[in-house]
Amino acid sequence: MIPGVIACARAMGVDRQVDFWSDLKTSDDLAWIQSNVSPEMVLLMAKTRLGSVHAESQLDLLRQLKPLLCEIYFDSLDQLAARKALFVDAGMRLWVNTLDSVSCAGFTDTAALQDPAAIWGRLVDAGVSAIQTDEAEALRIYLDSR
Repeated sequence: MIPGVIACARAMGVDRQVDFWSDLKTSDDLAWIQSNVSPEMVLLMAKTRLGSVHAESQLDLLRQLKPLLCEIYFDSLDQLAARKALFVDAGMRLWVNTLDSVSCAGFTDTAALQDPAAIWGRLVDAGVSAIQTDEAEALRIYLDSR
């Protein structure tokens, strides 16, 4: 299905406006991405869960794939901060959701509105460069004040 979507987007001239999310849990996932998405030169966001029992193998797959952007899930910010150098060295940008319904470890929009430095600031300090939020204006104001 994905190759067809890419072909359609390319035919419409919008392939540079398309990105794909994909779990990266197994070597089969990596092989599929490398054969079906990577050759098409579209943005792929790999999803990785640092709290998974297979986190280290997922990180190894990330090292091999080296996506530009990784949607990262964690149970503790320490899991993310401890691996900051890995992501920097690989040139990967990290995406985290602070949307209340899909946030990680209590890093929510609601909490960020009460204490932006404790939520958004700590995420940025841990290496996060993309934050999905329903509070974009508040995030922008906070980042401008840092």
